[in-house]
Amino acid sequence: MEASQDAVTWTSVQSGVMPSARAVQFVDFPAVNARYLRLNVTSTWSAANAPNYYKKLRIDEVWTGGEYARSANTEGVSYEAEAGLLPDGAKRVRCDNCSGGLKVQFPGRVLLPVVAPLGGERVITVVGTAEGTKSFDVNVVNSRTTERIMLTGWSSSAPLIGRAVTAKLNPGLNLVSITGTADLDRIVIN
Repeated sequence: MEASQDAVTWTSVQSGVMPSARAVQFVDFPAVNARYLRLNVTSTWSAANAPNYYKKLRIDEVWTGGEYARSANTEGVSYEAEAGLLPDGAKRVRCDNCSGGLKVQFPGRVLLPVVAPLGGERVITVVGTAEGTKSFDVNVVNSRTTERIMLTGWSSSAPLIGRAVTAKLNPGLNLVSITGTADLDRIVIN
C-alpha cells in the first residue's frame, strides 16, 4: 500500500502478502496524511497456464477509513442477552468482542426482564453482529406492536452494530422479547 499527496511521489505505508481467498481482506496501516492511496500488486497466485487469472486481480470494492469503528451506543441501562431466558432454541455462545464475553445465537427467542420505574416511551438499542443482512424483531410482551430492526455486517463476530427502536414500556417490570437471525449481544434502554 502506498500513499501520496500529489499522485506523483509515492511512499510505502504497508507491505505484505494477502491470502488467496475470495473474501474480505484488510490492510491495516499507520495513519498517514495523504490525498491518494494505491495498492501495488507485484504478483498473483496464477500461472500462465490459467489465462483467465494470470496477472489479473479482481477487486469488488475498496473502503478506507480514518480511524477504527467505535462501539455501539452504551449510554443508558444495559441488559446482557445471555442473562435472558432462552425458551425457543437460541443458545449462548462465546463472543470475545461482546460486552459480557457471550452472545445469543438465533434462531430462537430471548426474553429479557426490563425495569422502567416510570414507564413511557423509551429508546431500545439492540446491539448485535451480522454476517450479511439479518434482522431482529423486538416486542414488549403484552404490547400490540413488534418492531423489525435490520443489521448489515461483514462478520458474525465483529463489529458490534447498534440499531434503535422506540417502544412503550409499562411502569415497573416489562418483558422484552427478541427473535431474529442476527446474533444478539445486549439491549440498552434510554
